[in-house]
Amino acid sequence: MRLRHELLRRGVDADRIDAALSARQGDELASAQALWHKRFKSPATDLRERARQARFLAARGFSHDVIRRVLACD
Repeated sequence: MRLRHELLRRGVDADRIDAALSARQGDELASAQALWHKRFKSPATDLRERARQARFLAARGFSHDVIRRVLACD
């Protein structure tokens, strides 16, 4: 999301950004899963912990869809 916002701010066409970022969607999911596993190693046991894990991934620029998918797979 940060990258998308920065490119829009610099005047890059939104269609071009969408095309480039959609190609990397699978890479983003794999990166988020690897980072989550390295940091947490086990699924959240309650909503508070789940929110903490989601904030961790969001702070690193992962999209809400990817975060949802990572936490659903835990």
